[in-house]
Amino acid sequence: MIRAAAAAGKRLTVKQATRYVPLVGQAISALIGYAAIRYLGEQHIRDCVEVCRQAHLQLPPPAAPAKTGRRASASG
Repeated sequence: MIRAAAAAGKRLTVKQATRYVPLVGQAISALIGYAAIRYLGEQHIRDCVEVCRQAHLQLPPPAAPAKTGRRASASG
């Protein structure tokens, strides 16, 4: 009786878990894609900075971080 209950419980758990496999796969795929694009973007920026330095071009100063929050419009 205990073995039958354990087997039924195992089948139920596997059925429930298979519902989430596609979602987990998509999440992992999205994370890998984000990491790859971010790495390539940062590498491109580093390459651009190196080209500017080799060409003795003046780089603009780093931008200040954007403030979060809305400003009231002047027209308003």
